[in-house]
Amino acid sequence: MFLTDVVVEATRDQGRLAADFDEAAFRHGFGGRTEREVRGEIAGSTTYVIEVDGDPVGRLRVVRTGSSVELAGLQLLPHVQSGGIGSAIVRQLMDEATTAGLAFELEVEKDNPRARALYERLGMHLVGENDTDHHLRAT
Repeated sequence: MFLTDVVVEATRDQGRLAADFDEAAFRHGFGGRTEREVRGEIAGSTTYVIEVDGDPVGRLRVVRTGSSVELAGLQLLPHVQSGGIGSAIVRQLMDEATTAGLAFELEVEKDNPRARALYERLGMHLVGENDTDHHLRAT
């Protein structure tokens, strides 16, 4: 499934897969959850295939609630990264949240400083963290 492939390929390209990464187990679990998201079984969650000129190049998951728009996942294939696609998507979601009077937030893995730097350049600020993730919010 492309939506799983793009996550694995992007994470591998970033050098962020653990040495003991069990790709088959990941694909099974992540793929199953993604199928439920695509079928609309996860309340408020929408998963998209990002396309450029009709070609699939990424995955986007957004969770919308009564209080926020959450960027719950954004992965792009390595050959289209750093081309402005991610920035445009984040800005569009930030605008959507602002227009609706909602918070815009996300979590980014602590081992992904490149993504965190992008979000901070776009105006997001650290508001919390757990063992693995930084929680950012637009202010």
